[in-house]
Amino acid sequence: MSAFITFAILTKEGLTGLGKNLPDIDTYLENEAQVVAELPDNGYSFGPLLVLLAEKRIDLSDADNDPLMNKIAGETGQTFLIADTKRRAALIRQLNPANFKEADLGAFYERFTEVSDQQSGQDMLAQIKGLQESLKKIKSDEEALVILVTS
Repeated sequence: MSAFITFAILTKEGLTGLGKNLPDIDTYLENEAQVVAELPDNGYSFGPLLVLLAEKRIDLSDADNDPLMNKIAGETGQTFLIADTKRRAALIRQLNPANFKEADLGAFYERFTEVSDQQSGQDMLAQIKGLQESLKKIKSDEEALVILVTS
């Protein structure tokens, strides 16, 4: 299964426009956001990664934006997340790739999905690096990190 992850920075004002431009979210992000990272062909393991991070009490999502995230996911069928940039310093520390082992990530993926995939640990580690590096590029609380997984 192939899925593509896009990490993009969008102003908080731009988030308002995002909800009004469904289902053409890809074009809106292309025109209004700064894409800071893309991970082709490994987004299939992003859902399990979010579960693992939640188990480790690393919550990426910005609860203030839950209605918008749910609207986008519901109308597009795509996984969509708006990271809580107010907590970016803590998230950057928590998402330090040195805190994660590829083998452990792969084992979690296999337990969670009941699917054996030798690439999953490497892919999940790349996603953690993508998250951390993207959060480092946020310059102010007026910017949001949006994560879109398309298949």
